[in-house]
Amino acid sequence: LAERIQLRTALMLERGAIDEVRAFPQNADTVRQAIGVKEIESYLAEECTREECLEKIAISTRQYAKRQRNWFRREQWLHPLDGAKSTDELVEKTKALIAPY
Repeated sequence: LAERIQLRTALMLERGAIDEVRAFPQNADTVRQAIGVKEIESYLAEECTREECLEKIAISTRQYAKRQRNWFRREQWLHPLDGAKSTDELVEKTKALIAPY
């Protein structure tokens, strides 16, 4: 997961996230709560390098993913589906889960 987050973060920066943040209006407070925005704003203010910005975003994303995993783990009613399985296997598992209802 950490490797995918690192790659996705690098792609996000390459594909224009910095320009998007630069274009935000000053009163866009809600959007500034999104992961990566404050880090990119620090980069634009020359408070960190691009590499440091990338690493800070990746760290924030990993921390968020950990909180999500912990939340899902606590929710007993949720049944995780393995995305590595075939579509047919996922459909069968889903049918079995909803059959009692």
